[in-house]
This record gives sequence, structure tokens and C-alpha cells, in this order.
Amino acid sequence: YYKLRRDRDEAAVVRNLIYFMTVFYSDDELAEMSGKWIAEAEQFPAIRKGIDLAVAEMPQIGGLLFGMMRSEKESAQPTIVTDKVLRQAARKMTAALEKGEFRKIIEIVDRYFGSQQSDSSRISNAKTALMILIKAYAHSELGNSEKAVAVYDEVIERFGNHSALNVQSTVVKALMNKGYQQGLLGEAEAEIEIYCEIVERFGDSDATELQEQAAKALFNKAVTRGQLGDVEAELETYDEVVERFGDSDAPEIQKQVAAALVNKGVARGQLGEIEAEITIYDEVVKCFGDSDVPELQEQAAKALFNKGKVQIDLRHTMEALNTSEELERKYGTLTDDDAITFEWRARWIQIKVFLAQGKHLDSMETFRSIYSAFAPGNRIMIRHILDHVLALMAAGASERDLVDILSGDNRKSDALEPLVVALRQRIGETVRAPVEVLEIAQDIRQRIEEM
Repeated sequence: YYKLRRDRDEAAVVRNLIYFMTVFYSDDELAEMSGKWIAEAEQFPAIRKGIDLAVAEMPQIGGLLFGMMRSEKESAQPTIVTDKVLRQAARKMTAALEKGEFRKIIEIVDRYFGSQQSDSSRISNAKTALMILIKAYAHSELGNSEKAVAVYDEVIERFGNHSALNVQSTVVKALMNKGYQQGLLGEAEAEIEIYCEIVERFGDSDATELQEQAAKALFNKAVTRGQLGDVEAELETYDEVVERFGDSDAPEIQKQVAAALVNKGVARGQLGEIEAEITIYDEVVKCFGDSDVPELQEQAAKALFNKGKVQIDLRHTMEALNTSEELERKYGTLTDDDAITFEWRARWIQIKVFLAQGKHLDSMETFRSIYSAFAPGNRIMIRHILDHVLALMAAGASERDLVDILSGDNRKSDALEPLVVALRQRIGETVRAPVEVLEIAQDIRQRIEEM
């Protein structure tokens, strides 16, 4: 760099040094130097001329040092985007992604694929489509659903007719993500139309990865129908998932089939068809319970947990207890979508069983074990702990014993402070706490008194 500055009146020297530096330094090191080069080029015409010479003879240099290109008014020479340039951009995008800098990702993609000063014609359609897809994803992460949909549309319109598998896999993801974003915008019917398009275009593909997306789209369609309150259409669509993809050996497709069956069981229960609901859960366990694929085991575990809850509602306590023991034995170490182990879920069933059977000591001991595995940051667990405490109190459990259990770990009790304060107040203690905590504790005491 010192040599470049000393001989800046010699454009040829500048050109030669640029050549050498692009060989000697890494892309990241060159990027760090580019700011200084830009400043020098603006001040000294010879340096700009040397850069222009280098770029004219070796266009890819312009991509490596994008910021040093001549302005649009001064030159029609575009930045040539090569695979090497793209790799450099990808590294920057990865770093930005890790930091959650989604605007920076958008800027990078626009620089190389959305600017008149860049020529990305040497980049394959597959890589170009993927870069634009990532830009759409960045918009969605920023909460800009409308912009995300517009960019997904760009992917679909530009590359939708390309037959190459690696391009089509990006197109189907763009369609899927567009549907999801439309759902967030409240456009449920448009979302469903997108899912139907995916199934129609890719459902019969010979490529497993495209079939996977079609199965997922059909499953999402069913879920959306259910959210709209059309349970019958939801059930019909779950059946279609099973019929169309049930014979597939692909784990990702089988995951959609298993999830469709579990959700179908829930929907049957909503219609009051309890026996049909339990039968479906048994089918899931039979078909997927012994799978080596954790995601399929998870669906079997969900089916068992749901079955246990139904059995409690039916007051089939022994059957529910057996179900909980099977759940804990087979799948206890697995974790569900709420980051809760199925061992914890099984103990939830057991508390309900013991309370229904009037076994209060067993209920308290099981509550102790549940609380020992309580994760303070998990909102679902907080809800369950609160429900358990209220249920135990309604069954006559000692409030002082409950306070002792809840106060045994400060980190956990802090997450439940209003509940602990309410119980301590009920056993006659004078508690000092922030006003907001005391107000919530008062609401909890009122609920307890109304039980």
C-alpha cells in the first residue's frame, strides 16, 4: 500500500500492484483496504486511472473491490459478479445473519443482484435464485411481510419455469414462504391457494425434496383450514396428506404424515368423537413409535400424551396412568416443540391421575419432581406449574408445603414470584414486594378464593 501511494502518478504501477495484492491478500483483507483506496482514488487521478486499467483488463477485480468502481456517470463498466465475488458476499451474509443484521443482508444482495452497476450474468440461476430468496427471508425477519412477499414473487416469476432441480427447490421454498407471509398478513385464502399451487406443481415430482415441500404445503393447508374454523375441511385435508404421501419412505414426508394423523385426532376430539380420537393416537404409536427417526418418535410421544389427557377427561385413571408410564419409558428424554421433555409431560398426567384418585401424597411427590425440572424461562411450564398449584390447593394440599417447594430454588421462585407471594400471604406472612407483584398476587388470591 505504501508503494501504491508513493508512485500514485504511475497508473501502470498502480495496476500492477493491484494485481499482486489481489493474489497476495485474502478477500476479507482486500475489503478492509478498499476504503483507503477509495479515498486515494478520489484525491489522485492516477490511482483512479490505474484502478480503471486493472478493472478493464481483469473485470473480476471490480467485483472484489466493488466500492472502487467508477461512478455510473463516469463509466458504463459494470461490476462483474463471479463465483469468487459471490463467496466473499456469502461470508459477509453469514456473519450478518449470525448477528441478526438483516438489513445488511438485503444491502449485500441488492449490491450484487439488484444494481445497474453489477453484472451477475456469470452466476448460475440456482445461486441467483437462492440469493434473492435469502433477501426475502431477511425482509420477513424484519417483520416486513409485504416486502418479503414481493421478493418471493420475484423468485417465482424469474425462475418458476426453470426445470433444474436446484432451481425448483428454491422456487418451491419461495412459494411456501410466500404462503406463510400471506397468512401473517391475514390473507388466509390466498395462503391456501399458494399451498394448493405447490401440491399441484410438485406433488407428483420424482424428486423427494420437492415432494417434501408438497406434503408440508398440504399439511399447512389443513392447519389453516382449522384456524378458519372449517374442521371438516381440515379433516379432509389431513386424510389427503395420509393418502397421497403415506407410502413414502422419506423421513421428512413421513413426519408430515405423522403430524397430520396427530392433528386429525385432535380435530376428531373437537367434534366429540372421543373413541375415534384415541384410535388415531394408537395408530400413530403403532406406525411411528419404533422409528429410528427422532421427529417421528416425537409425533408418537405427542399422540400418547394426548391420549393420556383424553383418558383423564374420561376419568379412566388407570388407563391414563399406564399411558403416562409408557410415555415416560419410551420417549421421556425427547423434547417437544415447547422445549419440554415428555418425561415432564408424563408427570403432568400422573399428577392429574393421583388427584382424581385422591392420592394427595403421591400428587405432592410428583409435583416435587416436576418442579425440580422446571425451566424458569419456559412460559408453558409456568402455566402448568400455576395450574398444578391451584389444583393441589383445591384438593386440600398444604399451602405451607407448597410454599416450601416453590421457595427451594431462588432462580425458579423468582419466575413465579406473584404466586409465591400470594401463597405466603395466605399462610399469614407479611410480604414486601414491588407494587406490581402485590397486585398480581392479589388477583391470584382472588382466583383461589373463587375455586
